[in-house]
Amino acid sequence: MWELALIGLLVGVAVGALGAGGSLLAVPLLVQFGNQGIHRATTVALGMVAVSAAAALPRHLRAGRTCLEQAAALAVPVAVGAVAGAFANGALSAQALTIATAVALLVGALAIASGAPSTRRGTADEASLPTGDARCPPLQRGVALGTGLSLGALTGMLGIGGGFLALPILVRLQRVPVRAAAATASLVVGVAALVGLVAHLAVYHRAPLAAWALALPTCVVGGALGARVAERASGEGLKRATVLLLALLAVLTLLTLA
Repeated sequence: MWELALIGLLVGVAVGALGAGGSLLAVPLLVQFGNQGIHRATTVALGMVAVSAAAALPRHLRAGRTCLEQAAALAVPVAVGAVAGAFANGALSAQALTIATAVALLVGALAIASGAPSTRRGTADEASLPTGDARCPPLQRGVALGTGLSLGALTGMLGIGGGFLALPILVRLQRVPVRAAAATASLVVGVAALVGLVAHLAVYHRAPLAAWALALPTCVVGGALGARVAERASGEGLKRATVLLLALLAVLTLLTLA
C-alpha cells in the first residue's frame, strides 16, 4: 500500500506547482498504480486534491500570486456543477468513466499547450502579483458562469479539479501572468474538489478512510513542496511539464481498456 503514499506525494506536488493540470493526475495514478477501481478512485482523488490545494494555498497567498476575485467568480458555479457531477458519476459505467477520464486528460493537455503563453524570468509574470491589484480584473460574469459549471461537473463526475480550463481562461481573457493564473487555478481546484467530495459522500456514503490515511499526509507535504516549485520554475517549464504528464497518463488510461 506504499503506492498510495507515493501517489499522494506526487499529486500534492503537481497540484501545488501546476494548479492547472495537477488534479488530473490523481485518478489515473490511483487506477494504474494504486489498485483502486475507477469509481472508488474518484472519491479518493477528490480528498487528495482538496488537501493538496489547501496545503499549497498559504504559500501562494503569502507570495501574492493568487487573484482572489477571479477565484471567487469561478467558485460559486463550480460548486453547483460539482454536485450535479457527483450524481452523474454513479450513473456511468467503469468503462465510460475511464474513457471520459482519458478524454479529459487529452483536452487538458491541449488546452494548456495552446492557452498559456511562454514567459521569461524577470518579466511581469515572474513578479509577485498582489491580490486586489489592477492586474487582477474581475472575470466576465458570463464566462465565469459557463466555465465554473463545466469545471464543477468535471470535478464531481471524474474526480478532477478542472483547473486545466481555468488556466487558459485566466491567461487569455484576463491576461493574468502564468504564475498568478496557476496559483489562482490551484485555489479553484481545491474548492471544486472539496464540494465534489462532500457531494460524493452525501450521495454514496462511502468514505475511503484506509486509502486517505496513507495518501493524505503525503498530499500535505507534496502540496507545500509544489508551491515552492512554482516559485522557482519558469512559467514555460510548468506548462511543458503539465502537458507531458497529461498526455502520458491519457495513453496509460486508454491502455487499461485493451
